[in-house]
Amino acid sequence: MGLIHFVKGRIVDDRIIDPPDYYFSLSTRQTIGFWAFNTSDKLPSTESAQETTLFTLLDDVTADLALRLVFISANAKDFIAFTMSLNVTRKGSSPAVKLFYFENQIIKISERIIVIECPLYDAETAKLVLVAQIDTPDVQTLSSTDLRGLVFIHGGVLATVLNNASTLLLTKVAGIDIAHVNTVARDVRYLKGIYLNSKGVVIDAVVEEANDKDELVIFPKLMKGADVHTTLRITFTLPKPDSKL
Repeated sequence: MGLIHFVKGRIVDDRIIDPPDYYFSLSTRQTIGFWAFNTSDKLPSTESAQETTLFTLLDDVTADLALRLVFISANAKDFIAFTMSLNVTRKGSSPAVKLFYFENQIIKISERIIVIECPLYDAETAKLVLVAQIDTPDVQTLSSTDLRGLVFIHGGVLATVLNNASTLLLTKVAGIDIAHVNTVARDVRYLKGIYLNSKGVVIDAVVEEANDKDELVIFPKLMKGADVHTTLRITFTLPKPDSKL
């Protein structure tokens, strides 16, 4: 994995995360592996890895498994595949966890779609932290010239931008300190890729009604002109008001 840049400067260079360890089994069509985050001035020992960093990495490893399966079955070299949707659900919290274990599991394979589920654990406590389900790939055969001309922004970065816009909107509209809000689920839909150095890309976001579970849903869209490129439906758990009894 090459140099990584994330919004807010939380993960900015290779001193933060060690090269990931991935293990692929052809017989089980499965990948497992570890991510080890280092303690430094950028990621103190008391601070956990940014959650959007984790689902960006989940996107990477599930797409990697999907492409391996495509190459094995199609025996082709000039393929490109796109993540169609990424659904991440929080299952627990692991404060300041630095070592994660993931395990990709094939849920469904059809002609053009591979559905993969990937649970993510705190490797030291075996506590389940996140579960990601990804639908990928939408596969096309392209020439080498076409492949060289495609430079898209990473889908995890787009999702991170929408995530940060949602939390900003939540604090502005509801007046809630984001430190007191938990993100329960994120459902990212990738409709069209966005080229590097694209101009005129905007975010349109709306706040939905709070439900009876004290949850609030925000729905931001990444748009270029009238075209919607990426959407995120993000669910927050709101803090309960202090009782005056």
